Parts: sequence; C-alpha cells; structure tokens
Amino acid sequence: MPRENRRKLDEGMPSKPKSVELAYEDKDTNQDDLGEYKEEEMAKRKWIKGAIKRPGALRAAARKAGALKNGISKTWLRAQAKAPGRRGRQARLAITLGRLRGHKRRR
Repeated sequence: MPRENRRKLDEGMPSKPKSVELAYEDKDTNQDDLGEYKEEEMAKRKWIKGAIKRPGALRAAARKAGALKNGISKTWLRAQAKAPGRRGRQARLAITLGRLRGHKRRR
C-alpha cells in the first residue's frame, strides 16, 4: 500500500479509543508504589538466600559423618531429611535445591 493511502487511513482513525484514554487517566501511578513492587519481586527471586540460615553447616555435618566424598552422599542426605529439627530442614532444602539445579548432560 502506498504511503499516501496509509496516511489517509491513519488520519481517519482515532489514535486511541476513549475508554482506553479514560483508563489511563483514572489510574494513579505513584513511583513509591512501583519501588515497593520491585522490592517485593526481588525478594521473591532471592528466596534461596533467605532460606539458607547457616551456610556450610550441612556440609560440615556430612564431613564429620564421613558422607562427603564428591559432594554430599545422597543416601546420607535422604536419611537426614527424615529427621526432625534443623538438620532435617537443611537436608530437605538441599534436596530441593538439587532438583532446581537440574541434571548434567552426559556425553
């Protein structure tokens, strides 16, 4: 379609429907609200950082138990996950984080 014809079509059409313009006018956007929203989103993204209370504690316990060779032994970790208390929580979180990481490709 030639440019001249496009311009004629554009001139005849309204830029935005009035309902859309009114919706934008009624909406009161405050910069403080947007900042709080961004902080909440960042907090959701960094939930792992908040979930790990004692970095390295589970690894130290595995080393003490002799379950640390090329990483923490999965059988030891599963046994610890059944236990109540802090160690059980740490083991369950470690299993969950292991699932999030995914599996390495084998060639």
